[in-house]
Amino acid sequence: MPVFLLWFLNMGTHNFKRLPVFGPKVEVYNEATGTIDTLDHRIAEFNFIDEHGRAFGSKDIDSTIYVAGFVFTRCPSICPRMTQQMARLQLKLDNEAFDEIKFLLHSVDPKHDSSEVLLAFAEKYHLQDDRTVLLTGDKSEIYTLGASSYLLAAQEDVSAPGGFLHSEKFVLVDRKGRIRGFYDGTNSEEVDRLGDEIKLLLKEEDIDAYNRRKAKSTD
Repeated sequence: MPVFLLWFLNMGTHNFKRLPVFGPKVEVYNEATGTIDTLDHRIAEFNFIDEHGRAFGSKDIDSTIYVAGFVFTRCPSICPRMTQQMARLQLKLDNEAFDEIKFLLHSVDPKHDSSEVLLAFAEKYHLQDDRTVLLTGDKSEIYTLGASSYLLAAQEDVSAPGGFLHSEKFVLVDRKGRIRGFYDGTNSEEVDRLGDEIKLLLKEEDIDAYNRRKAKSTD
C-alpha cells in the first residue's frame, strides 16, 4: 500500500471529500425483493469506430475511469482549445499511476470525420497516446449518447460555428459508468481541477478497497 494512502487512512477517512455523482436517479423494480431500487445514472452502452478504423465500444472501457468530450475536426471555435487542453491533461497525468485512465473524443461531424481524418487530427494535436481514443460512427447514436448519457449538447445546428453545436465540457466517468464531474475544456484552471479530481477518484477507490478488506478481515 502506498505510504501516503496508509498515512491518510490512519488519519481517519471521515473528512475525505468524495466526488458527487451526477445525473437523474432511476427507479427500478427489484423482483427478488419486491421493492423499488433507486439507481445512479450511468453511461449507456455504445459502439463506434476509432481513429484506426477499429471497432470501439463501451465494453472496451468497462470498469475504466475515463474522460469524455465532443469535438469535430473542422470546428472554427472551441475545439482546438479543448483538444490542446486534453493533450495538456495527458502530459499532466503522464506516469504509471494513471496508465489506465482513458480519454475519449467523440466527433459530432462523423460524415466528414472518418477514421483517417481523426487520425490526422490526433497527430496534429499530439494526441498519439495509447490512452486516447477518437470516435466516429452513426450520427444519431452519437447525438443520443451526448444528450441522454453524458448530459451534454451534441447536434447539428446551422446557426452554430461550423454547423454543429456541442458542449465545451469534459466529463469524468468512474469505473461504474457514473458521471463524477463536468469541466470547461477550454479553461486551464478547470482542466487542472479535472486532473486533481481524477486523483481524488483514484484515492476514493483505494480507500473503499481498503475498507472492504478491513471489513472482510473482521468477519
